[in-house]
Amino acid sequence: MSINIVTDSVADLPPALAQSLGITVVPQLVQFGAEGFRDRVDLSADQFYARLAQSKDLPTTATAAPGQFAQVYAERLADGGEVVSLHVAAALSGVYNAARLGANEFEGRVHLFDTRSVTMGQGWLAVHAARAAQAGASAQEVVGLCDRLAPRVRVWALLDTLEFLQRGGRIGAAQALVGSLLQFKPILVIQDSAVHSAERVRTLRKALDRLVELVKAAGPATDLAVLHAAAPELAAEVRRRLSDHHPEDRMIIGEVGPVVGVHAGPGAVGVAALLAE
Repeated sequence: MSINIVTDSVADLPPALAQSLGITVVPQLVQFGAEGFRDRVDLSADQFYARLAQSKDLPTTATAAPGQFAQVYAERLADGGEVVSLHVAAALSGVYNAARLGANEFEGRVHLFDTRSVTMGQGWLAVHAARAAQAGASAQEVVGLCDRLAPRVRVWALLDTLEFLQRGGRIGAAQALVGSLLQFKPILVIQDSAVHSAERVRTLRKALDRLVELVKAAGPATDLAVLHAAAPELAAEVRRRLSDHHPEDRMIIGEVGPVVGVHAGPGAVGVAALLAE
């Protein structure tokens, strides 16, 4: 019996990697005014950041409808197998709930998993789930594996500006103004469904130093991705500086898509790691 792996586009999985592992990615939605787009289907990451730079109003994001998840599940279940569906932290997004509603008509055949993470933190769990499924694991075994791996996932994000957190209502205008005047570059860490402020560093150079230090201090990783929001040069630098910590040819460089990019803003760079035991 085949086990099919489904995730959502918040995972920021590189398309070639998702395709090679047979992972189905359900696109989430981004809205610029009256125009709606499916993440990475109607609007690429590059196109999103180009529009974001020109837009007076902050775009909004929305989850795919339960019916879209139901349609994907029906297609994946057509061969008589089962689905393991892994999603962005339920505490941070409504995607998991939409997937749950979409799975209602497939009782016992769709197994949902809250990754308790975002972007490639979520993506790494989908990758390991797909590899286990290809190796013959049952749906219960795949879910059990993800449950063991999830506590080892860490995501660090260095933001170039507080503007987008403020525009999205995540912080107050006064806090954003103070941060901008003092050139604060916040470093966030996402772990176990929670977003924490790890550091507030002045100047980009010092913030990059601290980001690399935090990743190395967390210990060795089995999997590591360097992520960026329209900042490929910064991502390349972080990758190079982490090469003595993790083999450079085994690091993924990826671009975060619209759902994360709406809050992080352009110029952000981060790291998503699955830490070793």
